Amino acid sequence: GIIVANCGSFTPPCPTCSGSGVVGASYTAPIRVLPVRVLDAPRGEGAESDIALGIRYVAGDPVILSDSKTYINPHPAQVINLSLGGPLSDRNQIEILCSAVLRATTLGSLVVAAGGNDGNTNPYYPAACPGAVAVASVSLSESAVPIHAFYSSEYQQLALSAPGGNPQTSYNGGTLNNNPMPDEILSTGWNYAGNLPGYYLEAGTSQAAPQVTALAALLLSKGVGGGHARRRAGPHAGYC
Repeated sequence: GIIVANCGSFTPPCPTCSGSGVVGASYTAPIRVLPVRVLDAPRGEGAESDIALGIRYVAGDPVILSDSKTYINPHPAQVINLSLGGPLSDRNQIEILCSAVLRATTLGSLVVAAGGNDGNTNPYYPAACPGAVAVASVSLSESAVPIHAFYSSEYQQLALSAPGGNPQTSYNGGTLNNNPMPDEILSTGWNYAGNLPGYYLEAGTSQAAPQVTALAALLLSKGVGGGHARRRAGPHAGYC
């Protein structure tokens, strides 16, 4: 949703659903997203091996699943967004994730990953893997100059920062339901209990990373950045 959600009027998908949207960062650019689930719902947990399989599949690497069948993605992603991760210490788990990131980058994908919300200096994986673009989070301040978000982790591998919000502040001057709008990212989401779509305010590096992903996809859709990834899908299309 942060990357490609559409704004405007449309038929509500359910009787209690909204009939208007919230625009994603790529707006109307020809960006296409291939969602691949690697975590469970609604808790959002998953094994490193499942995440690694998802990364490899999205990048175009043939993968074999538990049904012993081989699966190949016909539309390898030019940019892979990973709004997930953890402060791993097990070298085997780290190797599983980092090998998948390395394989994806070797195949021509740009891997963007959330830098972590622990607020400390411990590396967060897969963001800290070699080849990944680790994204930290910034939030608004009284001076209107973005500052490092209090929860955003800090370690050497972090490469970029993007707006991730701060639920404790509301410096933007906007309102939501007649209340001050918090400094959070508004986007689409899913209510697993009710099995319905919705709009949600959230903050974190998981919200910052897809903004970097969207920018990269925008550049690729305009033919900027060139390279192996763009040539695979053509100069006027960007897969995420």
